[in-house]
Amino acid sequence: MLIVLTCILIISICIAAYLKWRYGLYIVGITGGIASGKSLYCSGLKEAGWAVIDLDQLSHDIQLPGTSTWTSIVNEFSSPPSSIFNPSSPLLNPTDMSISRPYLASLVFADKRKLAILNRIMRWPILKKLIFQIFHAFFFRHTHVVFVEAPLLFESGLHHICDVVITIDCPYDDQLSRICNRHSCSHSEAEKRVASQMSSAEKAQRADILVKNAGSKQALYDRAHELILPGRPLLTKTMIILWICIVIFIGISVFIGDIIISVQQSVVNHIIG
Repeated sequence: MLIVLTCILIISICIAAYLKWRYGLYIVGITGGIASGKSLYCSGLKEAGWAVIDLDQLSHDIQLPGTSTWTSIVNEFSSPPSSIFNPSSPLLNPTDMSISRPYLASLVFADKRKLAILNRIMRWPILKKLIFQIFHAFFFRHTHVVFVEAPLLFESGLHHICDVVITIDCPYDDQLSRICNRHSCSHSEAEKRVASQMSSAEKAQRADILVKNAGSKQALYDRAHELILPGRPLLTKTMIILWICIVIFIGISVFIGDIIISVQQSVVNHIIG
């Protein structure tokens, strides 16, 4: 048994080392408060040729009418619940029955319990889609680095899969002004949206790279083009996670193989006997 485990370990290290050399497997998380400039910064990264996954866009995709997430949200937040079949429901856009994001936002940002429910509904569907997008970027687009834009990177725990975290920070007054202009909401509603997330100060403290957005849009855009990532370590978090998965997979394969061999041997012994 010890020999088998040693072989598994050696094979796993070799596979992980090859994937590290061949693909890089380096994930960079990008976060920041609402209207801090994340999307503009990521636009600059895309323009520079980097692969960027937008979790906000993924959330749009999994909320499309007919999906399981759409059904869960409508069942949870419709009032009354039967309004799932009612085109006049304020939760649904009457033209295509898609979820009205402004209305849903007004519900969850006014009630932390509802926000927690929405996050619970969205968490696993987004995570599954994110994992697929990451592997697609690494193995089919052959990119060495993938950026993940996630407003709730720390709150959701996604920072644990990131090798580097970049936080976009901006002055509080600028942030409120942008929220009011973007969502046509009052100053107090903008403050509620900001308060619903982790504070900008804590996000800045936990970041590996802090980008200050206190100038023009062009200045922030240029910062993305000028980004220099830290030197990649021999084993990144992504590689460690992948290595653990490989060990588990090979271990299960060996275990199942032993069972099959034992069953076959029993059948042979029974026939001979």
